[in-house]
Amino acid sequence: MRELLFFVASSFWAGAAHAATPGHGKTIAAAYIVGARGKPIDAVILGIFVTLSHTSGIVLVGGSAQLQGIRRLAGEVFTTSVRIGTPTGMFGLVESISNPAFAASVGLLKWGLTQADEYGVPVQSLEMK
Repeated sequence: MRELLFFVASSFWAGAAHAATPGHGKTIAAAYIVGARGKPIDAVILGIFVTLSHTSGIVLVGGSAQLQGIRRLAGEVFTTSVRIGTPTGMFGLVESISNPAFAASVGLLKWGLTQADEYGVPVQSLEMK
């Protein structure tokens, strides 16, 4: 139980730190606040709402997400919405990796491909020999 609390607390702070980084429309909202000669309290309110939206639910991934009753337990312990994360938007050997154990890995790979595409880095396809 102590480990579960540690992981949820770590996830909360990771979500809060992520919410503070650029993206997710915050740049546009910040530009609007500056352009509208908003007050500092407007920026604080924006920051609070963005942080809450990034930390108001739990997504379980990894092998432990497949434990029987883990979703119900996490929902009862943290009194928030809980869902099991699974990889989406894949093709090929989908059956082999379409469970929560691979959700974080697939997500990181997909993110890496979008970053490579955004910065013009060529991505070479891997060929089986």
